[in-house]
Amino acid sequence: MANAAIYLFGAPRVELDGAPLVTDTRKATALLAYLAVTRQAHTRDAIAALLWPELDQTRARAALRRTLSALQHGRDLPWLVTAREQVQLALDAQLWCDVHEFEQCVAACPLPLIDADACAAYRPQLERAAALYTEDFLAGFTLRDSAAFDDWQFFQTEGYRHTLARVLDALVQCATVTHDWSAAIQYARRRLALDPLHEPAHRQLMQLYAWDNQHAAALRQYQECVRILDEELGVPPLEETTALDAAIRKHQAPLPPDHPVTAPPALAAIQPTQPPAAIPLLGRAIEWATLQADYDAISVRGGRGRLFVVTGEAGAGKTALATAFAQAQARRGAVLLATAAYPGETPLSYAPLSMLLQRAAAEPALRARLAALDPAVLAEVGRLVPTLAQFHPAGAAPPPDPVTAQSRFFTALAATFTALLAGDLPGVLLIDDIDCADRATLDWLTYFVRRLEAQRICVMLVWRRGELPAGHHLHRHAADGRRQGQVTWIDLTPLSRFDVARWVRLALPSRTTGHETLADRLYAETGGLPFFVTEYLHMLAQDDAASHAAAWRAPASVRDFLLARLAPVTEVARQVLAAAAVIGRSFDLPTVTAASGRSEDETVAALEELLARRLVIETGADRLDFAHAQLRQIVYDDLTHLRRRLLHRRVGDALAMQARRTGDEAGVAGALVQHYRLGGEPEKAAQSARLAGEQAQRVYANRAAVDYFRQALALGAPDACAIHSQLGDLHTLLGEYSQAEAAYTAALTHCSADQRADLEHRLGRLFDRLGDMAAALRHYACAHELLPSDATSLHARVLTDWSLAVLRSGEIGAAAHLAQQGLHAAEAAGDAAALARSQTLLCLLARRQGDVTAALAAGGAAVAAARQQQDVSILAAALNSLALVHADAGDPACAIPLVEEALTQATRIGDRHRAAALHNTLADLHHAGGQEEQAMAQLKQAVVIFAEIGDVAGGENAEIWMLREW
Repeated sequence: MANAAIYLFGAPRVELDGAPLVTDTRKATALLAYLAVTRQAHTRDAIAALLWPELDQTRARAALRRTLSALQHGRDLPWLVTAREQVQLALDAQLWCDVHEFEQCVAACPLPLIDADACAAYRPQLERAAALYTEDFLAGFTLRDSAAFDDWQFFQTEGYRHTLARVLDALVQCATVTHDWSAAIQYARRRLALDPLHEPAHRQLMQLYAWDNQHAAALRQYQECVRILDEELGVPPLEETTALDAAIRKHQAPLPPDHPVTAPPALAAIQPTQPPAAIPLLGRAIEWATLQADYDAISVRGGRGRLFVVTGEAGAGKTALATAFAQAQARRGAVLLATAAYPGETPLSYAPLSMLLQRAAAEPALRARLAALDPAVLAEVGRLVPTLAQFHPAGAAPPPDPVTAQSRFFTALAATFTALLAGDLPGVLLIDDIDCADRATLDWLTYFVRRLEAQRICVMLVWRRGELPAGHHLHRHAADGRRQGQVTWIDLTPLSRFDVARWVRLALPSRTTGHETLADRLYAETGGLPFFVTEYLHMLAQDDAASHAAAWRAPASVRDFLLARLAPVTEVARQVLAAAAVIGRSFDLPTVTAASGRSEDETVAALEELLARRLVIETGADRLDFAHAQLRQIVYDDLTHLRRRLLHRRVGDALAMQARRTGDEAGVAGALVQHYRLGGEPEKAAQSARLAGEQAQRVYANRAAVDYFRQALALGAPDACAIHSQLGDLHTLLGEYSQAEAAYTAALTHCSADQRADLEHRLGRLFDRLGDMAAALRHYACAHELLPSDATSLHARVLTDWSLAVLRSGEIGAAAHLAQQGLHAAEAAGDAAALARSQTLLCLLARRQGDVTAALAAGGAAVAAARQQQDVSILAAALNSLALVHADAGDPACAIPLVEEALTQATRIGDRHRAAALHNTLADLHHAGGQEEQAMAQLKQAVVIFAEIGDVAGGENAEIWMLREW
């Protein structure tokens, strides 16, 4: 009896007597992990719902049965206890799990430890627990199709990390008591790695380095603490940490304890990391590090100032990043002068600068600096801010000189800001939305930043991408400096999907499940734009039910934001944008031109305006897209019902005309359904729906074809009999036999007398698949009776299929008689496809009669004829029949390639039932050849499909599983 070991810290693995147990699927690994950790019996329904949420209860239970069967196949696993309704792992001496032992070791220790005796007594248990925790729980393992399991895994991981933190804190305490500094530092560094934002852990490591006489390491640890807190939270260290750093620098750190100590309360247990005060900075660590490094370099370079540019599209978080960074430097002691430009103040010269100077005059700390300025400088600047005359009432500006006036004024203004921003750290001049500033302000800023090399000043300008004229001197200077590495240029892009997922977890801490699904949807809705993410999460936090809605309505703030972006758009551009919104999120020039009713020149000019405003973007040589998904929806929603109908009709006509020119009517039929339906053209919509269904059927997109044909019927398409018949064929291929029968039955109510024989034939083939031979024979007989005298091809097909049903009923003589009639009818009709089908039947008859030679000849002829006809379904049947003959002859090596080709053809057309039967045949052939692993893999695939077809067909239909020849 094998001893088992389950390892769940790190990449999960299972060993039996030291050898790895290889599981066939990740679901099996997840099942063992879940049972091992929970250590209790679970109902099959609960486990099935957890691991297979995409399946209904019956199919999920079937998948669980297959997984359990695969685990136990050929193995002695007494600890895996499976009952009719429950599954569990039996905990005994034969089953060891690292998670169990980890928990037992921790449970044996009364944490926190209270004295040196406790440290000595429990240190071995704690060291064992720390050694067991090699990596995080199930590191690198995930189930992408089970959000519930991933959420369970996430919280288990957090719990074990929490416990490990307590263990490491206790080990640091134990090592400190014995002055084992090397071990204490090792445990403390591991403790800090669990949560780099846990400031007490930084202090603890600094203290241990100092006690171990590693003063340089202690000081570096403080610098690391400062860096991480700045990057992640935008805050300085606590006074307690700063004081410890100062003490270490002066070699006055507290002495190590010479007696037992109790773990500090702050270190006794890890606390959940709180979301940063400014969550919108999430995902901007690289940008923050770049800003900080270049800012710090200003002092290192000996007084060479630098221009910082933060740009990006509207809503990208430019203001949040720039403001947070500037404020972080102010908390460190830098002088900060911050303002913003506003669109309405463009006619006011120097408006942002005037505002800054007025604030400085009212600030006590800066008033003294203004008062110390040269009277001539104050007099010049007083032209802009008259209140500055209070500092030098007697000062008077020199008379204006047209040649030197501007230069003198710019110089005085630069001297004023240089004085205001002076300090131990480089001062920060921040102007947000500089693209809205007046021309005079931009000209002075160009003058000022060109002279920054002589000043210890950081000028930070924020503008919306594309809004500051590229030809302006300031833009050119910034661009030149960027190329030369003299300007720090931060171009903010949308957040990644990973960052959005982190944001979801931080912003919705009370939500315990579905984070990944919500993150996927939020990312799709917002495109990762921080402002949108913020507002949507605020909406979801207030109304959790909204997250489950089929469609999310944009929050009012997002709508207002986008409407404000639309406000300055010209009327022609609005019309083009409306036509684009009706087309869809992605559109092309010819279609939007035709739909908008504007000339090509007008449309191009409008699109150039929209591109400049970042309302649309180019996604290829000929295609454009809305910059935001919600922008398209807002534009569409604001259209009147009449305007929408008109535009949908125009778009439909434009697409149809383009398709006629290219000969690709079927390719656009799916889009035409939508536009003509919403454009009030039901007849055109129905015609397009049928065309789209036939195109989908041609490329074996069976599910899409079903949807289109149903739409065609709902829209009143003519020839309902043919459409219902096509639906029946598609449901048959999909293994949805009850729907197929309903479709054929509906077709019978709409068909003519000439069509009835064909429908009875189709019903016969349906019941033949289901193994209901009695019903199949009735329908074949009815079809034969109803056949018109001139239907020779259909006559051959009916006789052939009828013969197969009789053969499967065990009446070989009668089947042979019908087969010969079918062969003669196919030859008389000159129907090569029917002839190939007849040859396949003759092959099966000869096989039943034990005539291998005749069976091989007929099978070979059937395959050759089917290849010539390029009929996938007939070819798959012929290949399967010939393979069965080779298998009977004891030649699996010849049979296997034939079945594999037949499987490829059946899969190609989406015939799920026959694909399952072919998987089953391959399993038998591999088993006969001694290839057990391949046999098991094929059998599992067969079982999955058979089970799904059985569920859809309704009830337990064992005949479905018996399909082998057709």
